[in-house]
Amino acid sequence: MIGKIEVPGCEEPSISRDGKYAYFPTLGVDFGAIPIHPKIVVIDTATHKIVKSVSQDTGLQSIYVTPNERIMVGKYYFDTSISGAPKLQRGKLAVYDAEMNAFLGKSEVEMLPLTIRSSFDGKIGFVANIGSGTVTLVDMESMTVLKTLKVDDKPNPTTKALQGAHGMVFFPGEV
Repeated sequence: MIGKIEVPGCEEPSISRDGKYAYFPTLGVDFGAIPIHPKIVVIDTATHKIVKSVSQDTGLQSIYVTPNERIMVGKYYFDTSISGAPKLQRGKLAVYDAEMNAFLGKSEVEMLPLTIRSSFDGKIGFVANIGSGTVTLVDMESMTVLKTLKVDDKPNPTTKALQGAHGMVFFPGEV
């Protein structure tokens, strides 16, 4: 280890294609709690310093840098208007430019977007929604949902979780 940078908890960070920057979604999911001051933290990998912090409107679960240098961000939401523990709602896929200076668009996805990837040309986004057991395919130019695949609709009897949409493997070819 050559150093340590304090970043609040997160699930799935990413790194720029040239390796210069690391992107961390903070704060990760704390079930039953609404995140306070969620943000994307950008770290310069040469200096090991935080160079940018981009405030967000809700909790973040994961970030992925596409081959064409777009920053895909998985956002999760809770309904807090009901009494008791907050109820999970549909999430969003937000997209930014490589410098995190411009917001390029968003698309509504299913509950708790966790693993995010893109096609090799960056034209199609794939979002594994662990709270719904689905994978959403998004056209990255128009930010429209192309289709939603049901992967796992039977919760684990012990944990009650839908684990089938937890990770993702992508093979080249037709979608």
